[in-house]
Amino acid sequence: MKRPRIAQLIALVGLAVGLIGLSGCKGAQSVAGDTAEATAKAFAEALNSEDYERAAKAFDYEVYARANFEDWDNIAPNQRRQIVGKLVQQKAQTLGALKKKLGAKIKAGPAQDGTVALTGDAGTLSLELKAKEGKYYIVNLW
Repeated sequence: MKRPRIAQLIALVGLAVGLIGLSGCKGAQSVAGDTAEATAKAFAEALNSEDYERAAKAFDYEVYARANFEDWDNIAPNQRRQIVGKLVQQKAQTLGALKKKLGAKIKAGPAQDGTVALTGDAGTLSLELKAKEGKYYIVNLW
């Protein structure tokens, strides 16, 4: 059972290396802030400006990777960064649909126990954020 997961990771690394080579090392900065509310506000601003790559960097991909790849901690740090880069790109591609569901004028509400509501003129969703190394990242949304 471990072999298919390793094969998946190798495929992701190969794809990430190719995409990094095509796009260069430049990229949007993370919107992770010092508080859950700051991160949610910056995430909303990135969605409003349709900067989906920047918005995608508000998520904690290591939480996802550890839950889905049992060998995550045995992967070399450079390869992990490449995998995370690919996950960021995948997330960025899905955030356009999220923006459509929320509509325009997206705003972040106050944080309560690590949860922040995002409200746009077409809908609302909740973000769950957790602190990691002094910054807050999105770990779930619904």
